[in-house]
Amino acid sequence: MNRYTEGQKEATLQRMVPPQNQPVKQISEEMGIPVATLYLWRRKAQDEGIALRI
Repeated sequence: MNRYTEGQKEATLQRMVPPQNQPVKQISEEMGIPVATLYLWRRKAQDEGIALRI
């Protein structure tokens, strides 16, 4: 099981929003992180009130 720091998660989430606006599937393939994990990170960030323009 891979563990990611909060900084790594934040940097990954920023790739999902403008100006980069990369598809989740592309990020998943490039980083080897399951799509479901990326969506989980995004949902948790939104629930915690972290400002992501999604």
